[in-house]
Amino acid sequence: MMWLWEGLADYIVAALAAVVLLWVIEMARPTPCIIGLAALYLYGGGLQAWRILRHGWHVPPSTADYIGILLQAAIPALTCLIVCMWWMKRIAAPTAVAS
Repeated sequence: MMWLWEGLADYIVAALAAVVLLWVIEMARPTPCIIGLAALYLYGGGLQAWRILRHGWHVPPSTADYIGILLQAAIPALTCLIVCMWWMKRIAAPTAVAS
C-alpha cells in the first residue's frame, strides 16, 4: 500500500492533465493525443521504477515491493486512458432535446 499511497499525487495529476488536454485540444478524435500523454507517463514511471529498483536496498525487495513499484509506474498511464474513455462517452452522450 505504501507504493500506491506515494503515487497518489501522480494519479491525481495524470487525471487532471488528461482532462485539461482533452478540454484544450477539442478534437473529434482525441485518442492519439491521450495515448501520447499516457505513453509519456508510462515512460516517466518506468524510469522512476528503474531508479527505485537500482537504488541500494538494505533488505532485498519482496514480491510485494516489485508489484507496488510496477503499479506505481503504470497507474498514471491507466488513469489517462480511463479519463479519456470517460470524456469521450460524456461527449458522445445524447442530450435530451425539448420539443
